[in-house]
Amino acid sequence: MKIAKETYEQLKGEVAGVQLGAPMGRIDKRAPRGAKPARKKPKGGERRGRGTVEVGPAGVTLHFDPQSIPRARKAGAKKADDPVLLDASAAIRLLDPADELRRLLEGATLVSDRAETFEGKTVRTVVFHPVPDLDEEDRKSVKKFEETVTLRLDGGGLPVSLDRSTELKISKLLISFSVTRKESKWFSLAPGRLVTTRSVEESHGSGLGQDSASRMVTTVTVL
Repeated sequence: MKIAKETYEQLKGEVAGVQLGAPMGRIDKRAPRGAKPARKKPKGGERRGRGTVEVGPAGVTLHFDPQSIPRARKAGAKKADDPVLLDASAAIRLLDPADELRRLLEGATLVSDRAETFEGKTVRTVVFHPVPDLDEEDRKSVKKFEETVTLRLDGGGLPVSLDRSTELKISKLLISFSVTRKESKWFSLAPGRLVTTRSVEESHGSGLGQDSASRMVTTVTVL
């Protein structure tokens, strides 16, 4: 069933109610070095990107860590793996996640709404299936699309964490492949605004007889 209007309006209002001020934070992104087959252990080392980001009425301002510049130059010369660089879209989702949460809730199908214990505290856990973000062309080739979001809120209605899992199977021009993604985020209230403090993204893909996997860990320190 669809999320009841009163439940949706309540959740949307709780998310929107904490959006005040312009957030600024230091973002640290890390990923294993190089693309690795899923069945093999990654080699030593990791790719890393750091920078300071400010999101406000004037737009998005990115200040890259000086160490990222020589790594990017080497990557351009094909002498090293690409560094994990920040971009405006990712920065907004981290420092201003409320809009993404509202879009996920819009028109979603409710699975469950219950109280449970999470990390030692009682939270309200809302599980739902968001509306698939697929255009008409995508729908023609997508054979399977399953997405589930688990949103946890504290006693005051503040989002605490989010888990999002997506399973996608595509067949096009006699070529088939599948992708599984898992994303976990933790939120905190910083100077009146909801901010993502940690994000873990994992993905696994298979097709053309090959498997691949990736993992990205991002931490945010509010300034």
